[in-house]
Amino acid sequence: PIIRQLQSIPRTKVHQRFLADAQIQYPLKAADVLVIPYADITNSGSLLLALSFGCCVVAPRLGSIPMIVTSGINAILYDPEDANGLKNALIAAMTMTAAQREIIGANALAQAKAMRWENLAEALFTKNQGKGDGAGIAISVTTGAWSDPKRSSMT
Repeated sequence: PIIRQLQSIPRTKVHQRFLADAQIQYPLKAADVLVIPYADITNSGSLLLALSFGCCVVAPRLGSIPMIVTSGINAILYDPEDANGLKNALIAAMTMTAAQREIIGANALAQAKAMRWENLAEALFTKNQGKGDGAGIAISVTTGAWSDPKRSSMT
């Protein structure tokens, strides 16, 4: 139902398909808003890519997303537990002026330029400390590689 509603908005394109690496730049350059409606996520490469294109992003407050972006500053975040959260976030995005979206997009691009693997690794480690079965995650900051510590000698 919400897809049909979005498609009925003039000048709105809804893409529900895989895009090859070489194609992803076109919708990201053209987008006023990029929606990433995850139900469950730890980290989002799509979010980081969208930020690097200066996109205004609508995303849930899940996983590392709220550690990377701030609602109203460089993204629009919503509560995934709220049945109307995504809908309200979309309405907020669609009722923004072009100037407001440009400010959020510029802030998103600035955030992407400021991001470093070290910062993301530290934020994830801090957020996950003391949670789960104690296995944790191992992060190689120099390569950006993520691995399961049970299968790796990385510390």
